Amino acid sequence: MPVLKGEYLPFPVTDKDGRLLEMVYRPHIWFMFKIGHRLTKPIAGLIDSGADRNLFPAQIGEQLGINVKRGRPHITTGIGNHQITTFRHSGIDLLFDSGHHFQTEVDFSYEIETLLLGGIGFFDKFKKVTFQKKAEIVELEY
Repeated sequence: MPVLKGEYLPFPVTDKDGRLLEMVYRPHIWFMFKIGHRLTKPIAGLIDSGADRNLFPAQIGEQLGINVKRGRPHITTGIGNHQITTFRHSGIDLLFDSGHHFQTEVDFSYEIETLLLGGIGFFDKFKKVTFQKKAEIVELEY
């Protein structure tokens, strides 16, 4: 079975004043966006098993030439019932280093900074996802 491999990358945890409290390692995978016949530079997305959907910063959508605010508006609720406005777009093509690719839906928001790959639109594209925390790898079987 073909497998994509992700890695755990350092992620700074800061207090409300921006002071570094600690570094934690979180699972990421590198991919590119395919826009027509061109590919973007590789970008790392956080593989978030707690996220219901893919959620990307709106600035990424704008850099891809997407009119973010033309997407279907939604209210997305996260940790602590914090709500943000998102704009849903379909047909976003993700390409991985193995050549594996798929189209997916993405919710874009001006209120986030981290690119999250979630259950609907990412996890559901794979047969099996295995997190190996001690080895600091993630395997995504397709």
